[in-house]
Amino acid sequence: MNRKISKSAALDLLVSLIENSDNHKTRFECMEIIDKMDYTTKGIFKYLENCLVSDENPKVRASAAKLIIKNFLEEGYSSLKWTIAYDDSAVVLKTLHDLFKGATDRYINELKRDLNRRLSSIYGVISDEALFLLDLELGVSFFNTNYLKIYTSNTINGVINGNYMMCVIKNGHIMALNLSNWGLNNLPVSIGSLSRLKHLILKNNNIKTLPSSIGLLHHLRTLDLSKCNIKSLPDSLINLHMLKRVSLNRNHNMKEIPRSISLLAKKYFSRKYIWEGVSSNDAFVLGLLEILTGFELKRLKPEDFTMYRESACHYKINKKGNVIGIYIFHPQLSNLTIIPDSLCTLGHLKELELPNNDIKYIPKSIGELKMIKYLNLRNNIIEQIPESLNKLKYLTCLKLSGNRIESPPDWLKFKLDKSENKENLNGCKKYFFGIPFSEIMRKFPENNNLNSENYYEILKKVKDICLVCRDKVLRFRGFTCEGSSIYCQNCARALNNLERNQKS
Repeated sequence: MNRKISKSAALDLLVSLIENSDNHKTRFECMEIIDKMDYTTKGIFKYLENCLVSDENPKVRASAAKLIIKNFLEEGYSSLKWTIAYDDSAVVLKTLHDLFKGATDRYINELKRDLNRRLSSIYGVISDEALFLLDLELGVSFFNTNYLKIYTSNTINGVINGNYMMCVIKNGHIMALNLSNWGLNNLPVSIGSLSRLKHLILKNNNIKTLPSSIGLLHHLRTLDLSKCNIKSLPDSLINLHMLKRVSLNRNHNMKEIPRSISLLAKKYFSRKYIWEGVSSNDAFVLGLLEILTGFELKRLKPEDFTMYRESACHYKINKKGNVIGIYIFHPQLSNLTIIPDSLCTLGHLKELELPNNDIKYIPKSIGELKMIKYLNLRNNIIEQIPESLNKLKYLTCLKLSGNRIESPPDWLKFKLDKSENKENLNGCKKYFFGIPFSEIMRKFPENNNLNSENYYEILKKVKDICLVCRDKVLRFRGFTCEGSSIYCQNCARALNNLERNQKS
């Protein structure tokens, strides 16, 4: 068993296996062994040429091309030209491209020009950009040239806002690209070759990061990474000086703000808020929130009533340009997944509303919001309450219902309004929590003796304020709570669904 055979005999044995085996894996492995042996004879060329032209498996054809270019370039020149002209396999074309890269041989340069022309004709774009589509075809099973022809649009809005149209191609350049819901785990490095790309939509994929070549897309204006699994992003993003919109909403794996995102927010996205009168430090926070949610924050006047319109992405400032209120919520979309630590540097912030999002952690730095009075984090996925929240001495209203809090800390239990299920912040009774005595006293100043014992008696009089959201109740009388108080229509329906689910 330890007897050795000569390279010549081994080569003959491998060629015999290639000729007689019906298993493409065996043929491919034999090709790989021949390449590693670094030993060939002129007699083997015909076998390699036959594999290159007629083998049914693209990996075997690609391996044959590799051996011919390495050992028989001049003899195999015509066969390689034929392969470039007629082989439709992305595996073979990609292998040839990689083999030609950096070579200076005359034959190679001629073959490279032929390959570039072929790729351009296949995909309908310049050769550099065709390489990206070639990489995409290798990585995505359902993508091919027929798919590209069917889902190419003439309008950029159709690609940005649509769920089906893939791209816009003009004058041989990809101008907009939508790869949403493609199940991508990564983006090819060749994305950097799309020199005229303006809009890149990658929603709902499994992408954890982007290649650094993304920084070569100097015309990029839109970058949508919402509902991916982003954990980090390259610093090269800061080179994209034409970006107008970046969206990172619903990225649940992002535990920290990537450095490049902070730089983008500070350098580019804070400008509009500075022009609206916001101080530079506070404008940076608003710019960062715009990227994390994917929506521009609109300015409201300090006296404007903001509580629970259909949706909100707003902020308020005082006369000195300091942010005093931030309101981000939507009844259906959960946009924000993280509260950035930089938000807790807003020393004048009094109201922070972030309900109906997917926030999992309250940062410990929340205790730095010394002026905060109203904090609404309802209907998120928060599991723990940090002790630093107890430092907020001006806090008069705290809403944490609809989260995953199993047991609040002792200091918070002490402050809870007394009710039948005072420690249950996640069930139906949760809606009593967050309606502070001070709010009812402000509405009915004559009730100066309000306490936990007569709480429900006072609630009976609050007929025009919804217990959940404090929105005005109109003529909706289908649902009432303990104390005969009435919910607004949206909250009543939500409560009814919760109660129905609990009974079932």
